[in-house]
Amino acid sequence: MDSLGWVFFIFTLLLFGIPYTRFFLRRRNIASWPIMSARVSKVEIFDGVPQEYVPRMAIRPGMPVTIPYHCRAQYAYLVDGTIYPGWFALLAKSLTEAQGLAKGLQNLTIKVKYDPRKPADSALEEPRILDKKVVQSGTNPLNPTVW
Repeated sequence: MDSLGWVFFIFTLLLFGIPYTRFFLRRRNIASWPIMSARVSKVEIFDGVPQEYVPRMAIRPGMPVTIPYHCRAQYAYLVDGTIYPGWFALLAKSLTEAQGLAKGLQNLTIKVKYDPRKPADSALEEPRILDKKVVQSGTNPLNPTVW
């Protein structure tokens, strides 16, 4: 391999290696984060899959969407006198199902884990809510947004 090949190899390794390393280290550290109660403060219904969960290049205009709706819930939790926001989404196969999820999430109390070094970083304690898998930013290894 010539020098240009090595440069390309190292660039690719850094481009993908750093985010994925941070993704797996964050995932490992979540187990030791403290648990806090949080309350769902706002629930909205949107079309399609949350953009933070799926890489933008994976969905093209005109492409059939297999998950037509998602219900996005914002929650708030208190750490050392400061209120921090967070969000999660639940995927729905129909508008009726999304509306039912939205009703069930209104003012729901949930358990979240937060990073004690950076309290604004949080993750839900339970992987499922209302028998649906929780979707949050930074939970998809195909789109590891951990910066």
